[in-house]
Amino acid sequence: MLYPILILGAALATPAAAAVPVGAAARAFALPAINSSVAMSVAGDTDVALFDFTGLGAPHPQSAVVVHFFERGAGDDVLKQLSRLDQKHDDLVVIGVMADSHGVASVSAWMAQQDLAFPVLFDEFRVVFSRYGIHDAPVTLVVDGDGYVFAVGRPMGDDFEAQLESVLAPLLGS
Repeated sequence: MLYPILILGAALATPAAAAVPVGAAARAFALPAINSSVAMSVAGDTDVALFDFTGLGAPHPQSAVVVHFFERGAGDDVLKQLSRLDQKHDDLVVIGVMADSHGVASVSAWMAQQDLAFPVLFDEFRVVFSRYGIHDAPVTLVVDGDGYVFAVGRPMGDDFEAQLESVLAPLLGS
């Protein structure tokens, strides 16, 4: 099966250096959610795994999963756009993966203020960041319903939501 290599333009500008290239199987992960009530409504648990939504036997299968790796001050500027995108499509799930070495207590109040529609997982020790070879946030990945990386890059620009929507169109049938 061939997997498209996308030229992502402004949406995901400059290909990110990631250990998992486009077309490769996404690497499994499960982490606790900072916004646990959102995680419960989306995944039915406060720990959320990528393969809850994609891959063979996923309990909540989706056509696409957007995984956004970020830190406070590096990639958090697109969270509202990702939240709108998540709410717009029934066959799409957005998962945030946040790294912060100061612990979950340091980000909990800030996260509550964000009022996001998607779960944000806490990667305190950057384990998932490392599994994906991400050393410089932000990086956004699109994973297809079969569990393969469809696109990867760095979010850029005020029109990130619209640009990402065009990247997702082949997966969402839009």
